[in-house]
Amino acid sequence: MDSLKFRRQELKYKEGELKEQIVKFEKFLKENDSKRKRAYNKANMEQELIKQKERDILKLLQEMDRIIQQNIKLKKKLQKYAIYLNYMEQVTQLSEEFQEPTVAKARFETLIITRDDLLMSEGENQAAIKEIKNRLTKFVKQKSNDILMYNNDLTNKQNQLERAKMHTMKLEASWTVIQNTAAKRTLVLGTVRMAVQNLHNIVKKEQGLLMECPVGEINGQLDTIQQYLLDLKEMLIDIYKRDTVISASTLLFLKKW
Repeated sequence: MDSLKFRRQELKYKEGELKEQIVKFEKFLKENDSKRKRAYNKANMEQELIKQKERDILKLLQEMDRIIQQNIKLKKKLQKYAIYLNYMEQVTQLSEEFQEPTVAKARFETLIITRDDLLMSEGENQAAIKEIKNRLTKFVKQKSNDILMYNNDLTNKQNQLERAKMHTMKLEASWTVIQNTAAKRTLVLGTVRMAVQNLHNIVKKEQGLLMECPVGEINGQLDTIQQYLLDLKEMLIDIYKRDTVISASTLLFLKKW
């Protein structure tokens, strides 16, 4: 009985712990929901940052188009001013700096080469800008897909964790019910064993035997009680047979019994 009482106290303590774990789990779910909201807000901020970068890229592209258009105008202007080459040759004849037209031509060719180099550099820069633009577009697209994939994976992991926690709680509750049922049945079994032991002791006392059967040997105790009752029944039948006053119904009852 002391063991059963201690077991009940232990089960009650475990039930309190289970309730405390349920409260902690609800707090954990709230914290997870808060983290999910923060992650969602962070993802929105990143999406907004991406959109801002795309707007900046669009502005840069517009600025690049403006520079290209300006460059085209400058080229046309350069072609327009080429008609003054002959004029410059004539002027060099009168210039103190350029004594001969070849000197002026060499200077002009140097300027042309410089212009070609600048145009080539511009073409290379434009190709580099285009490459950077393509890489930036791919990078932004890839990172957007990665963010979406990570958010989906995070949501799936959180759902799996919640399902696992709920399953654990159900198993713990079932285990508590099983323990309580086992405790009740153990109590009933102990009561039955004690009753059988008492009956066995009474029978042994009536038989004049002081030796008691061990508590664990309930089958032997029941056999002893049954044999004692059968012997008592036979004795009563014999007594009633010798008594002429006994009724037939009483005798039949004793035989059936």
